[in-house]
Amino acid sequence: MPSPHHDSLNAVFRRRPTLALEVLHDLCGVRISPHSPARVESNDFNTRPSDDFTPDTVITVGPPRAPSHGVIVEIQQTRIAAKRTQLARYAASMWLQIRRPVHVLLFAPDDKTADYYAAPISTSLPGYTFHAHSVGPARLPVVTDPAEAAAHIEIAMFSVHAHGQTHPKTINAFAEALKKFPQEHSEAYANFCWNISAPAIRTMLEAVMKNATEFPLSAKIIDEARPEIIARARPRIIAEARPEIEAEAVLTVLSARGVAVDEATRERVLACTDLTTLGGWLKASATATSADDLFG
Repeated sequence: MPSPHHDSLNAVFRRRPTLALEVLHDLCGVRISPHSPARVESNDFNTRPSDDFTPDTVITVGPPRAPSHGVIVEIQQTRIAAKRTQLARYAASMWLQIRRPVHVLLFAPDDKTADYYAAPISTSLPGYTFHAHSVGPARLPVVTDPAEAAAHIEIAMFSVHAHGQTHPKTINAFAEALKKFPQEHSEAYANFCWNISAPAIRTMLEAVMKNATEFPLSAKIIDEARPEIIARARPRIIAEARPEIEAEAVLTVLSARGVAVDEATRERVLACTDLTTLGGWLKASATATSADDLFG
């Protein structure tokens, strides 16, 4: 399950997709204009049944009907060999869709993990060796000037995340920069920064920004995020609730047909979680004349 850190980083890129272009241009040396229009696209790359083929965030650059680049943003906490291969698959799949250069921008919590994913990724496709743009703490600038932080607020936020413990001035610069933004935006960035940072940095943020914002996520941000959260959670919620729904359906059919249901039968039906068994009981409830008929 994705962590709050993982979800918050992705929320930042979905909120401002041109940030991915800025990072690629300024930190990774990619010849792509950070001022190009960019849009978040569907991240469903499945063309056949697959266990895991959904990148975190997918962005296209340029006009909607004629994009100039594709960008895939990934947040990876640990070193996993299979994930390296997956990055190459992501890039190939998006290239097949848009037939334009595709860049994978990966964020890692430490430099060893970043270096692991930055290494060339060989594939079984002859001639296809993939390179991800991997960003760890060493690649992120130390932003201690409030004016610079205000000009590049997301980079300043990443600077706090990467260097806050060793360079506390990044926290002060970030807090000062937020004063130049409307309250709604300053609260959003403050909370994003809090959520992706280590506990020690969170404590320093709370001390510097005391009474300036709420930590963790403010009610407004939660309200804005709720539709996406619900959409993601709905399939799991339905799957978990289905046995209870099926059990209630059995009891409802029996009640509607006037079949007496004692407490023991009710408890037995409600305690069952096997969908095959519940399906059989539901079918039997349509013709049962007593609770005993239900169980055969």
